[in-house]
Amino acid sequence: MIVINTMRDIEVIKEQRKLPNPLIDELEQYFKDIVTNFTGKEILDKYNIQNYGSIFVMENTDNPNKIGTPKYVTIIEIGGTEYYKIVISKDDDSSIVVFSAANSFGAEFDKYISQFVID
Repeated sequence: MIVINTMRDIEVIKEQRKLPNPLIDELEQYFKDIVTNFTGKEILDKYNIQNYGSIFVMENTDNPNKIGTPKYVTIIEIGGTEYYKIVISKDDDSSIVVFSAANSFGAEFDKYISQFVID
């Protein structure tokens, strides 16, 4: 699983070309939005979101049964591919967000996730 807590994490993903460019762009914008919402400004190179809720990207080798119980899920299209954006509460004040390509982990996982999908 890919973990994003800092802008440097996103830069490393870009350098390693581990993910499709449209997904990287989405993750970068999402990270910027989180930082701006928490701080009121873009202090991207200095901010670590780990205490508030990391961003995760599931890879094909990950076990989807270990992500926890979603609070809710949205389905978004990024670069022509559908992704699950899975929000999981850490506590009352923070959540983690897991991005996963839809239909990547089999029908059982998709059925489970579909219970939490909101419009």
